[in-house]
Amino acid sequence: MNATESLADFVLNLQPEDIPEKVLQNAARSFTDTMACAFVGAQQPSVRALLSMFSPGTGEPHAPVIGTSARLPLMHAALVNGTAAHALDYDDTFSTLAHAKQRSDNADEGMTVGHLGSCVWPVVAALSEGQRVTGAEALTAYTAGFEVACRLGYAIGKSHYNHGYHSTSTLGCFAATATAGKLLGLDQPQMLSAFSIAASQASGLRGNFGSDVKPLQAGNAARTGIFATQLANRNFVGVGDIVGADLGFLHVLGLGKARDPQAVNHTPAGGFYLHEGNTIKFLPCGNALQGIVECMLELINKNAVQPDQIATINAQLTMPRYRVDTDDGVSYRYPKSGTAGKFNLRYSLAAATVDGRISLWTYTDESVVRDNVRQRFDHTHLSLNSNNDEETLTVTLKNGTELTQPVGPSKGHWSMPFAEDLMQAKFLDCAQAVLDSATADALYASLRELRHCSDLQDILKLAAVQT
Repeated sequence: MNATESLADFVLNLQPEDIPEKVLQNAARSFTDTMACAFVGAQQPSVRALLSMFSPGTGEPHAPVIGTSARLPLMHAALVNGTAAHALDYDDTFSTLAHAKQRSDNADEGMTVGHLGSCVWPVVAALSEGQRVTGAEALTAYTAGFEVACRLGYAIGKSHYNHGYHSTSTLGCFAATATAGKLLGLDQPQMLSAFSIAASQASGLRGNFGSDVKPLQAGNAARTGIFATQLANRNFVGVGDIVGADLGFLHVLGLGKARDPQAVNHTPAGGFYLHEGNTIKFLPCGNALQGIVECMLELINKNAVQPDQIATINAQLTMPRYRVDTDDGVSYRYPKSGTAGKFNLRYSLAAATVDGRISLWTYTDESVVRDNVRQRFDHTHLSLNSNNDEETLTVTLKNGTELTQPVGPSKGHWSMPFAEDLMQAKFLDCAQAVLDSATADALYASLRELRHCSDLQDILKLAAVQT
């Protein structure tokens, strides 16, 4: 059995009873978090610009655009919803390279997969319009897509992401396609063709981080999942092993450094990557910033440090945070937009000291250009030591006092999952941007019972925004 057949068989044979309870719970939490982020993301100018390109059309199923009153053809709805869910970079993410100690312990197996909720759940939401989808079926399809992306992430190795591919989009195309294929009931030849179609749509560049294009790449992965499976369902035929072929996905996008194609059969302890769960973000910024910015907030708040008491901030890092932590990243030192600020560690640390908190407002265009924040950039120093397995943050006060704290995993990291009260607070904070409190509460309660839902439309109707 070739690599693509292995993935297709896994997807098509997966049943709800095969999935551990913890995996189903983590899948449901991802759906909840993705919907929350889509509510607030849909209000962003970039998403509104994308939405304005499409008209409802007639004669085909339509799906809702979360956070708006619009309904669009399925592919367009998936594109817009995926873009909205990732627009604020507040959505859940999966990586075995998210914490310094893990990078040391799992150097050979480390991988970055990305924000799969934004690629997969919009597919589930869209396809539930054309057919009845139960909560169990939705969770099974999501799990299938998530695991396919992680298996590919393991097989393709670190060179893919390190070279500049945005794995949320490239691996997300396969995740979305697997999910759609499961829901549409494709047979194996059709699934192989769908993967073949998706592989040629797989794209996304890390060079677009900090711009409106980064979330668009997640939305495109969601769109691709529906496009590839609907085309394959119409007997459009691709090659039989696009994953493992000599000029296929792993070889080309793995830059010749991918593992043997049969590595797609690798599973972690427990049998599912999703067994450990996604990282649910506590802060609305890039995943690589979460732990260290949380560390800064804890350090200044527990010591009651005021902004004018701080002389310098020194962060000892084991790896760069995007492109702003090295000398050749000087052009990124001062973000010009809120979107760019989400990937700028100097800005995020400075804003944390000035405001004592990080919120959605922190990453608005008006917030990132504040003089009292920018003045602190030159007093914030980032040092790289890739040979160390521990990161630390030191705040030196003007009176000479040094406050030092090791950087640990973020609050929502899979090693210390989001507490239910934080999960609910985040959801309601996002949902109440467009829903009244009673509806937001009811929606959250329904999402907690997703597994037992008899028709996903019952939940999505609660998320509808009335004109």
